[in-house]
Amino acid sequence: MTSDPFPSLHRVQARGWLNDPNGIVRHDGRWHVFFQYNPDSPRHERIHWGHVSSDDLVSWREEPLGPAPRPGEADEGGCWSGVATVHDGAVHAVYSGVSRGHVEQSRVVIQRANADLTAFEPLPGTAADAPDESGLVAVRDPFLLELDGRALAIQGAGLRRRGADGVERMVPAILAWDRSDLTSWRYLGPVLTGEETIAGQHAPADVWECPQLVRLGRGDEARWALALSLWTTPPEGGFGPDRVSWLLGDLTWHETDGEDDRTGLGPLRFSPATGGPLDAGPDFYAPQAHVDPASGRVLLWAWSWEGAERTAEQAEAQGWAGCLTFPRELDLEHGRVVSRVPAELRTLRGAPLPVGDDGAVLPPRAEARSEQGARVELIGEDGTVLRVIAEEPHGPVTVFVDASILELLPEQGVPQTVRVYPGQGESLRVRALGGASDLRVWELRRPSA
Repeated sequence: MTSDPFPSLHRVQARGWLNDPNGIVRHDGRWHVFFQYNPDSPRHERIHWGHVSSDDLVSWREEPLGPAPRPGEADEGGCWSGVATVHDGAVHAVYSGVSRGHVEQSRVVIQRANADLTAFEPLPGTAADAPDESGLVAVRDPFLLELDGRALAIQGAGLRRRGADGVERMVPAILAWDRSDLTSWRYLGPVLTGEETIAGQHAPADVWECPQLVRLGRGDEARWALALSLWTTPPEGGFGPDRVSWLLGDLTWHETDGEDDRTGLGPLRFSPATGGPLDAGPDFYAPQAHVDPASGRVLLWAWSWEGAERTAEQAEAQGWAGCLTFPRELDLEHGRVVSRVPAELRTLRGAPLPVGDDGAVLPPRAEARSEQGARVELIGEDGTVLRVIAEEPHGPVTVFVDASILELLPEQGVPQTVRVYPGQGESLRVRALGGASDLRVWELRRPSA
């Protein structure tokens, strides 16, 4: 028999569709994580906000659903990605409401939560409709931030622009808003587009989705980091989500000169200095970053879809699709965005497992640690290597396996998130590239309540 693909340590929803993490907030000592969720089938339709909470980042309980589609309202087609914010002492969900037939140009909907986040009440109207921006094709996924004491918001977008050669192309963009009035935003214009050289090099796309703009680093070394999910629709149509990139740079105000300003940008601008991939695996998208108010650290979750090996028919048969990654800590080191393992995840460790000269065959839920690089292989019943699933050849690295999701997290390199489904007689094996003595492996188990 093949192994059960259900990643029980990553999610609690046993049925339905799950994608982007949303509305992450720490409230009254508990972490609350929402996510796009269809409780009725493993398909992306009639999206609600699912909801789980935890006081330790490892033991999660299912909570009542958050915002849900409302007939005749701006979110009748679904409550898509967004964030949570505390306003006037209450948590508010701020998200993309989509109407049937108009999903590309969403509107910003806000709902106020009750004291324990078990029920939501929509505020009247919308905070922002699709802006009057030349060539606007798509806009969605609000993210909130502050700069110089001003309350701001950004959204991901795609614009149709004519290049110097006279050919129209899709150009990704980040659009900015002044949200001094939470319920009525004022449009400021584009902050950044894919026409900028560094952005175009590191984050090529048709649409930038789920923008996350947070401050990383300390003191004079601190910089703004912009995470972008790259949506690129193939010419023949089909799946659009691609990968996630980061850009590191400065967020500043600029004077605009009206007709003399040829940049096409508004008064708020992001100027990237460098960039790179946030995760190099094939199954990582739409992350959400949140600043932990207690410690100041930046935590990040992402959506990991069912991999290319999995068919829609298999997802229908199993009754569920998609999971969230484990939380990661984002930091800045030597001018690069790096991901670290939160200390709380160590409490998932159970008994240590034996390591042989060829490494260790992993049970369905395991953690492996090497100080000198590691490789995870899919092997056959006779030990033959069928393929390499993930590899980090340099420095300290942690590997998590939870049924069908594998997360490889190097301290210096680029993480890799991969969905893998061993078949009959197949297993995952981890090797330490520095030798067997450099490898430690533990079985993972859910902490007791």
